[in-house]
Amino acid sequence: MTVNGFEEKVKNSFASSSYSYLLDRTDEKIALAVSGGADSVCMLISVLKVFGPERLEVITVNHNIRPEKESGGDAEFVRQLCRKNNVNCTVFELEKGKVKCLAEQRRKGIEEAARFLRYEAFNSFLEKTGASCICLAHNADDNTETLLMRFLKGSGTEGNTGIRKERGKIFRPLLEIRRCEIEEYIKSSGITWRTDSTNQDNAYLRNKIRNIILPCLDENIEGFRKSLLLAAEKNADDEDFIRSFSDRIEWQEDEAGNLFIPQKTFLPLADAVIRRVLYRGVELLDADERLPYRIAEEIISWKKSPDSQKAFWNEFCFCLENKSFFIKKNKNQKTETSFFAIIERESSTVLEEAGLNIRADSDGMLFIENTVNGRRFEMNVRFPLVVRSPASYDVIADKDGSPRSVLKILKNWHVNMQQRSLIPVVEEGHSVTALAGSLAGFPDWIVARKN
Repeated sequence: MTVNGFEEKVKNSFASSSYSYLLDRTDEKIALAVSGGADSVCMLISVLKVFGPERLEVITVNHNIRPEKESGGDAEFVRQLCRKNNVNCTVFELEKGKVKCLAEQRRKGIEEAARFLRYEAFNSFLEKTGASCICLAHNADDNTETLLMRFLKGSGTEGNTGIRKERGKIFRPLLEIRRCEIEEYIKSSGITWRTDSTNQDNAYLRNKIRNIILPCLDENIEGFRKSLLLAAEKNADDEDFIRSFSDRIEWQEDEAGNLFIPQKTFLPLADAVIRRVLYRGVELLDADERLPYRIAEEIISWKKSPDSQKAFWNEFCFCLENKSFFIKKNKNQKTETSFFAIIERESSTVLEEAGLNIRADSDGMLFIENTVNGRRFEMNVRFPLVVRSPASYDVIADKDGSPRSVLKILKNWHVNMQQRSLIPVVEEGHSVTALAGSLAGFPDWIVARKN
């Protein structure tokens, strides 16, 4: 593919979207999210060739979850690239530790928390610049990886639709272009890019799919990528059809702020419609995560016995009463304790919410004391490090170096939910190196230090 041919593809991507008017309206601004990686650098240069520099506004987000030399270096690279091409650039820097802290609060992974904060930054940037849309650099390979990842996690039709080319003010001009074409374009243009070291870390599911599973499928199953994306298009059509029914079902609100739908309207709905109505209901009540499939299935089973029924999930209660189906949110319910602290050499920290005193000395020793029961934990460490509450995605190495789920270890120790949030994990770099179980009367799990 020639350079001009690639840019024509990008131009056609705009032309076939609801943003086709941008090709003629020269007064409209276009925002771009650029990380410094090959995909986003390619997007910046190709969109620049189509629209010119004066219409572009670039944002790059420094998440501060990698070493400063890497994350700060990426941001500076983007800044210099924009300066060289006369494009306005804004560097949005997240406070150090904010991503990991949010991951603890939302009880999800680092990647999800980073994405949440990144999209918050994008929305603010759109408001500030008045841009018509913000372009993200997802490509056809990203779409394939996402589909496999969602399939492996058990997603239904709603999840197996792939990445949408347009969603609100988000537009993905490279979504139908392969990564190999992107790299060919930027190499032929003589452009450099930054490489994220975490892309090779197969502890992340997406990287396992990208680095291990997809190469195996490419070698053994010809044409599977095309088939997978075609299946996603069919799923998207089916999902749009189901949504056309579920969106007609309106939630009502009582004086206490609870949501309800008359029982005679709710229970006769098709199972697929009920699930989507439930998902929308908990979203309206600001749920931190998606309603689990098992809860939706339990509620659907009430069709067989529509008497007084109740189900609980997090701070939500789902019930049939007074001839209506209710979702009630307990606004006063205390959730699991969540805590997070970055520990530098020779420092002292008090985590009152967790009842922990943490001290580090210049000899590389970490001391943690449970102020309630007086139990102590100590280990030799490398600074800086993080002491935090355990998360569902955590893994820790066993004696032979194989990864073990922290959650499964705690379950094997018969640690209940209340106690679980009081057992700190010690994280050095990107790896959990210890479980301080002794602070709650359980064993300690400390990864042996390699010389």
